[in-house]
Amino acid sequence: MREDYQSLKAATYKESLVKGIDYYLEMIRKVRFTDPAMLSRHRNWIITNVTGNLCTFLNDESAFKCYSLIYRMGPVAANQLRSYLDKAKKELQKS
Repeated sequence: MREDYQSLKAATYKESLVKGIDYYLEMIRKVRFTDPAMLSRHRNWIITNVTGNLCTFLNDESAFKCYSLIYRMGPVAANQLRSYLDKAKKELQKS
């Protein structure tokens, strides 16, 4: 834990941007667009995962509810966003 703190403390601006982009790229890869969404009793949409007879609900703990946001974007927009983030990461790493 202390090493993580020290590495973050010593990170440059560019390294921080690259780590942020990596976080969002990883989040885009994790989203399963085939999972259904259900309307809750509080009038919120909840992403569910149905496996056989088991139904689990996603509790989105990601920063800024990123998982839910990408899910609502859909796969086409998410792939476009992924390509933009990949380009930005490559440009940052070049400079």
